[in-house]
Amino acid sequence: MHKARRVASRLLDGLTRLPLLHTPWSGEAERLRQPVHAATFVVLDLEMTGLVPRRDAIIAVAGVTMRGERILAGRCFEAKMRPHLPPEEDAIAVHGLLPDETATHDDPAESLAAFRTFCGDSVPAGWHVGLDAAFLDAAAQRHGVRPWPRRTLDVRGLHLALRHRLPARAAALATKDADLYAVARVFDIDVADAHDATGDAWLTALVLQRLLVHGDCGHMTLGDLFHLAATGLHELNGATAMTF
Repeated sequence: MHKARRVASRLLDGLTRLPLLHTPWSGEAERLRQPVHAATFVVLDLEMTGLVPRRDAIIAVAGVTMRGERILAGRCFEAKMRPHLPPEEDAIAVHGLLPDETATHDDPAESLAAFRTFCGDSVPAGWHVGLDAAFLDAAAQRHGVRPWPRRTLDVRGLHLALRHRLPARAAALATKDADLYAVARVFDIDVADAHDATGDAWLTALVLQRLLVHGDCGHMTLGDLFHLAATGLHELNGATAMTF
């Protein structure tokens, strides 16, 4: 599923998200000057019925809050939602969610509204977060939920940009092999509980924590961090890196 997410995310990277589906931060210029150690992130992961945001649905969402390099273990979110379409076979194989099971999940509009409140003005972060952001945007429009902030932090891109600052094992990992689980393993993070939204959100938060520490990112600004992640995605996709 992560390989499929990577392909779908690459198709979305570099595309402008529709302006009606996202919202700027209040005082955005000031926020971009905020030091990373004082910034709040929600590291998120989704499970979906497929990989097409306008057609497919979110069936699970999880978020883990970080303040700078610290994971706030008491500030987490998880929900499972009823889809308007049954899951595709790949999603069933990866997540083990059968159509009969998803039919008993929570109302998607209520769950998404609760998650939007949980996120607030925090920076949404994730592994290949462009795909997650596209699904959240489509779901916000479908269910009448307040849009998410348009600035997102791609942890995959940040890893690629910071490789030269990482321990030797992490720095030596080939780009083609550097999926979430491989990067976690080189940081000696246990991946046994991953493969669902909650497990992958925690795994991504732990990887982001290691990147911020080893990359000495605490005193950078948020703008610097976004630029680094965009530079990493430029290397990955051959797309034009965004500037801030």
